[in-house]
Amino acid sequence: MPEDFVTKCKSCGADIIWIKYKDKAHPINAKPKKVFTSVEDEFGKILWWEYISGWESHFSSCPDSNRWRKKDGKRTSPASSQV
Repeated sequence: MPEDFVTKCKSCGADIIWIKYKDKAHPINAKPKKVFTSVEDEFGKILWWEYISGWESHFSSCPDSNRWRKKDGKRTSPASSQV
């Protein structure tokens, strides 16, 4: 990904990229990560495994992720309203 899209998380300072997911802005970690994924048939039976590169949601690695989560459209803490 072009470095022009990389910003810093306002909580932990990690490099992140904002993407649009389900019509909402969502932070992902800027550095791709290698993960295993399964290839399945139409019944959900695993046929084989693949080792691929992908991006992880920053909410899964940020120590302050709960501070930024929204419940019923509102932040879960009185933290700054900027993401």
